[in-house]
Amino acid sequence: YREALNLGLDRNDEILRRRLIQKMEYVAQGFYNEVPPISEAQLNEFFQQNKQDYAIAANATFTHVFVSNTGDKLDSQAQAQAQAQAQAQANKLLHKLNQDKVSFEDAGRLGERFLYHRNYIERSEDYTNSHFGKRFSQALFQLAASEQWQGPIASEHGWHLLLINHLSAARAPTLTEVAGVVLADAQRQQQQQLLRQAVAKIVSKYSVQRTSLNL
Repeated sequence: YREALNLGLDRNDEILRRRLIQKMEYVAQGFYNEVPPISEAQLNEFFQQNKQDYAIAANATFTHVFVSNTGDKLDSQAQAQAQAQAQAQANKLLHKLNQDKVSFEDAGRLGERFLYHRNYIERSEDYTNSHFGKRFSQALFQLAASEQWQGPIASEHGWHLLLINHLSAARAPTLTEVAGVVLADAQRQQQQQLLRQAVAKIVSKYSVQRTSLNL
């Protein structure tokens, strides 16, 4: 090790320099290992300042019966006719679903096979966007939970008849609901601030000069 230093092998070695920086950051962590725990007042202040980061997205629990559009590869007139026929079929199926009082569990025996899932449990609008398309998701979250089948609603794939068990709007949670996550985030921010302060204190002992490279 000493011979390597005598030969100057530690100079201009970016990998070694980064490794030493990592070691100093590890040493600097000792400055905040004994920091007093975050108080309830501090936690609440952090939560209020970052409340938007903890918003709970709207979500829906539903099952659906699918009727596909068969005219995707036809000309525009034939395609419109095929879509109208599929919608009419979906309306007819909707009547049967409500007349027979088909349950959430029994929905799988009707309709066509869908590309993704039959049942969706507490899924966000972003998630349903990825499976059905934005137009479907917007229509879905404008509905309400009901014991009746609803629809048909169009998607990128066809028509869907929905039985919605639960639908909740986006909302801001209380601190109690997300206290664990908020505390972890507040502690992380506190540690980062203390680390920056420790590094700044170390850097203040030295004269730092920036040099530009002429390429």
